[in-house]
Amino acid sequence: MTKDDLRIIENSIYDDEPLQLALVGNSKAQMQQSLIEILDKFHNSMVEQGTSLVAINEKDGERIVGFILAGCETSDYLQEYYAQISALNECAFKTVGMFECETKIKVNYFQLYSVSKVIYAAMINVIIAWSSSFYSARQMEGVGMECIYRQPYADYKDAKGQVIFKPPAPHSELRILAFKL
Repeated sequence: MTKDDLRIIENSIYDDEPLQLALVGNSKAQMQQSLIEILDKFHNSMVEQGTSLVAINEKDGERIVGFILAGCETSDYLQEYYAQISALNECAFKTVGMFECETKIKVNYFQLYSVSKVIYAAMINVIIAWSSSFYSARQMEGVGMECIYRQPYADYKDAKGQVIFKPPAPHSELRILAFKL
């Protein structure tokens, strides 16, 4: 994957993402605005690591038809990312980012698998996937990944007790899946 591929992907990556769809009243433009600094740095680092893949349709002008944006994640990086997200003004991306960080911290896969690094596809011997989509979680389980944590969207509420994420069916929960090599 190249940085040019990443730019094409970023223009459509959030269109069907269940958590983004679940934030009623938040537009893609709001999401993109908050992405600029934090996600640009994060996604570019994944591309630079050489761990991301892109699938193209050679018969259709090399149109991108799939991708895996993956990179190395450490506990220190997760804490740094959490601090960056926490410092953002309230916006759709902060809400999704806080949810992502809080679930990763709760499951603590570094301790669970006694490793200091994981390949995040969203250490060399554990692959972790953070899946907000019913379909991608099913695919991950289909290739042998084990669900190590579930967070029902209906149980994730704001300070007023209101459910934050209400994605369309069949997306009912976030799953963190793992594969130990």
